[in-house]
Amino acid sequence: MEQMASKVKYIPKIDYFYNTYKQLQARPNTRCRWEVRNKFIICEFNVTSGYSGSTYTLCLNYEKFYAPRVWVVEPSFMRCSYLPHVYFGNRLCLYHPDDFVWTKEKDIVQTIMCWAAIWIDFYEIWKETGVWLGPEAEHKVGVPKLEGVSINKKKLKKSKHSLLKDSPIRY
Repeated sequence: MEQMASKVKYIPKIDYFYNTYKQLQARPNTRCRWEVRNKFIICEFNVTSGYSGSTYTLCLNYEKFYAPRVWVVEPSFMRCSYLPHVYFGNRLCLYHPDDFVWTKEKDIVQTIMCWAAIWIDFYEIWKETGVWLGPEAEHKVGVPKLEGVSINKKKLKKSKHSLLKDSPIRY
């Protein structure tokens, strides 16, 4: 028995962040890469609107221990003077932080990417009608809009400062 135990090699634990990267990379029409010592994922993916059939390119930036952030990068319609349901820097507002808190157990494809596709449809309807048909919560004026994130504060202190920006880091 001892001989067998000595032959067994250590198998490193594959962490959730790597699994998320592989899952995103495997999706069709998605381009992903690692950045900064494997702690930051940059991903661009295409979404075709179910409302108009138009195709949009979205950029997802995901830093370990933080909630993913999403922007529409093509076409560059974000130059509107007023755009509903976006955070500072025109980052998409996909959920209200009181209703949904990001944790590493969440599945980006089933949550963030799907919600971004739905956001596109709501945007197109809003553009035509001036009415946002999706669920919404009031955003306080003059207060920076930041999501709540459930993180391990000990790990966060060990890591250097956040790389998250108010504009997308493109693929």
